[in-house]
Amino acid sequence: CAIPGQDVLFQTAAVDADADGDVLLLAGVHHRLHPVVVADVAGVDADLIHAHIGAGNGSLVVEVDVCHDGDIHGVLDRLDALGVCRTGTGHAQDLTACRFTALCLRHIPLDVLHRDVQHGLHGNGILAADGHIADLHFTFFLPHKGPPFFYCPGNVTIGGSNPIAVQTMLNVPVEDIEGNVAQAKRCEAAGCQILRVTCPSPADAKCIEAVKNAVNIPIVADIHFDYKAALACADVGVDKIRINPGNIGDDDRVKAVVDACQQKNIPIRIGVNGGSLEKHILARYGAPTPEAMVESALYHVRLLEKFDFNNIVISIKNSNVPRMMEAYRQLSAVTDYPLHVGVTEAGTYQMGLLKSGMGIGGMLLEGIGDTIRVSLAAEPEKEVEAGYNILRAVGFPVAGPEVITCPTCGRTQYPCTEIANEVEKRLQGCKKSIKVAVMGCVVNGPGEAREADIGIAGGKGEAVLFIHGKPIKKLTGDNILDQFMDEIY
Repeated sequence: CAIPGQDVLFQTAAVDADADGDVLLLAGVHHRLHPVVVADVAGVDADLIHAHIGAGNGSLVVEVDVCHDGDIHGVLDRLDALGVCRTGTGHAQDLTACRFTALCLRHIPLDVLHRDVQHGLHGNGILAADGHIADLHFTFFLPHKGPPFFYCPGNVTIGGSNPIAVQTMLNVPVEDIEGNVAQAKRCEAAGCQILRVTCPSPADAKCIEAVKNAVNIPIVADIHFDYKAALACADVGVDKIRINPGNIGDDDRVKAVVDACQQKNIPIRIGVNGGSLEKHILARYGAPTPEAMVESALYHVRLLEKFDFNNIVISIKNSNVPRMMEAYRQLSAVTDYPLHVGVTEAGTYQMGLLKSGMGIGGMLLEGIGDTIRVSLAAEPEKEVEAGYNILRAVGFPVAGPEVITCPTCGRTQYPCTEIANEVEKRLQGCKKSIKVAVMGCVVNGPGEAREADIGIAGGKGEAVLFIHGKPIKKLTGDNILDQFMDEIY
């Protein structure tokens, strides 16, 4: 994809040559997402440059100032000689074959660009009316997958092959400490594995501390803008901090938060939201596109990695499900950090369930996601329940019963739906992993019931009991439900 902009993306290190053509490494390249920026490629020995490119583990940026070098074709030939580029005819759009993550060509003469590329630049408002173009960035987000990262907020490990962790967020006003503690205990009882609590100011860290002391699950402090609130939460023993370093001020503030988190092994979650992208990124893309969201996430990541911090989790949420899914795909392709998956501002309860099921479930089916939050206009316990239901629907092993039932039709001759609802109600809180079927159709019911651990297929005034696929006996009378529950227990 072509991304125009005024700043060189990912510029965090530089390689240049001295008068004799020897490489001068001006900055370290050990950060996983920090690329190498190679300046004035034409004046540097190819073999020496190549060694430094290899040190970047394949994640690098090559910058060429065409105006300085004078001949773009010569530059492309030299890039080809480095072994990092196959240029074909030497035109700029052929650079999609590059193995580097991003390429910035500065001051490109228009006559080297094909007409279709020029047309695209005009159409996107990149090219001025007089045909002048100062900078053009061709950026290619290519997979750079290394060893999986594992992070342990509190007593939960996420990332790699660890189970997907279900989390939620308290919605009681932060001033009501007793209310937050009570709700936190309900969330824990519902099975919540990671719990987020807002902390608008340093004084509100007392709520974080109270909740932390009341439950035995990791607590995440949700911080916006005030870095001192993050420091206060670290002081009271929070397990994880959700903060975007680009929103808290200068490098000194970012370093203060990083130092506090490094000292206490506190992970940081970067939380990108399509509704609050940085102004310069939104201006560049015109909308919260997947590419814009990925750029925002990596912008915040680099601010942390700048201080050698990589205890990071990333979320990249949007209320538009297709946009959210594409953003996670692109982000997953360029980083191995654990991903917190969710659909934000999903709407009312019913629509929130639907959007989250599609978005979160779809990502999990693609193998993307390490922890999830279902955002609902409801009590957080409902979010936890929905999270586990999504995991179960996708096929992950989840403790507790699963009740399946048919939608019923005109052939149904007993109260199938009522029985199924009551079975589910009575099994709430049960930790037994069991699949229970309540089927009402004599056509498909027996077969479906045989797929469950235990089930019934109803007829007129009776139901056939199946256990592990084998018909056991008939349940008859007015208390079929009670008889069935006895068999389940």
